[in-house]
Amino acid sequence: MTIANLEERLAELARVLEELGLGNYDAELDAGDDALGAVEEGVNGLVLDLEALYLTNAEKERYLELQQRSLDAKEAELKDKSAALVAQMATIEEQRALLDAREVELQEMLTTIDDQTEAIRELSVPIIEVEDGVVALPVIGAINGSRARELMERLLEHIVAHTSRHVILDMTGVSVIDTGTAHYIENLVAGVHMLGARCVISGLNSATAQTLTGIGTSLGGVPTFRSLKEGLRDSLRLVRARQRRRARINRGGA
Repeated sequence: MTIANLEERLAELARVLEELGLGNYDAELDAGDDALGAVEEGVNGLVLDLEALYLTNAEKERYLELQQRSLDAKEAELKDKSAALVAQMATIEEQRALLDAREVELQEMLTTIDDQTEAIRELSVPIIEVEDGVVALPVIGAINGSRARELMERLLEHIVAHTSRHVILDMTGVSVIDTGTAHYIENLVAGVHMLGARCVISGLNSATAQTLTGIGTSLGGVPTFRSLKEGLRDSLRLVRARQRRRARINRGGA
């Protein structure tokens, strides 16, 4: 199934994900009625979830601020009281210690939520079924070990489930490639090949191309294209050629 306005929608998708990374939760995609539309709707859902997390964090911060103000008021009141209130002050100090511990606990929870939010943003990379047998995997942002494993698992599962024969690994959203990232890409391409699918790389800029060349990976034989559009055109050309060959064979055997 052909996806309308693919490049523009992928660019808009990348923009929305970038806005999420900057903490802007007002962005929204106009989801189409096709395979990419499901991804767009998923990203819209992600925006709403992240906005809810942000609001929850803000409420917790306000709670901590109110608790701290309450403690400060109690301290000021105790300082003005007589020595007879020393015992009561000790009790309040114990309460303060408990609240401080709770504050630390809540801060740890906020840190965990922030880490999870970042992980969700980094892992929001859609696998797009461009046509039967042809999938595109736009990679946006940095690739670490855990994300590389997630990408590998999701992509290989998709290839097996949909008997995909052509995979386009689009690196337009990756501005910097280091040694670790290059090896992750190398492993990803090798995994695709092991399943009998063809893998091409699109969207490399001059800096990332030089890095891959300088590192000396085994990607030299992998076809590369300047843009996702060119990669799609090449893969679809091969699909059409295969379809024509099969049609001729079928006609010859009829």
